Amino acid sequence: MAGSILADSTPHANFLHSYVNYVRERFLPQGDDAYLFHNELAEVNEPVYFYQFAERAAQHGLRYLGEAEFQSMLADNLPAEVTARLRGLVRSTIELEQYMDFLRNRTFRQTLLCRQEVELKSRLSPDRLTEFYIASSALPANPHLNLNTAATDTFRAPAGKTMTPTTR
Repeated sequence: MAGSILADSTPHANFLHSYVNYVRERFLPQGDDAYLFHNELAEVNEPVYFYQFAERAAQHGLRYLGEAEFQSMLADNLPAEVTARLRGLVRSTIELEQYMDFLRNRTFRQTLLCRQEVELKSRLSPDRLTEFYIASSALPANPHLNLNTAATDTFRAPAGKTMTPTTR
């Protein structure tokens, strides 16, 4: 089907070329045909906006908690003026997430829900992290990292970003 996209440079053709490349690079090298069958070729595929999903969840006593990939919820990689405009425009987390879907062309989510009666705290503080088990795909830059010391070290994420923990 990818070969049938016209070789012109209309916005729609550019989008289709970009999407085909995205699917090829992200899913097909791992032989993950399930993505295509589930998302693109499913017999029933009725996409909804995020705010509609949240409304439907509420009808069943559930509400939005967050995303499994926490970093996808952060607006800090958008230009500062865009982030400021968003913060002044939106009235809820649902609206913010919906706008970020539009800005990032996010078409797939890994949304976590909870019961409506659960009290949520919108501010995360470092001391709350002691209650969690945390995993990361980041690897230590030093292959001989000593985990039995309180010393900090630099870690490298798969995308090449580096991070160094700080103490407070």
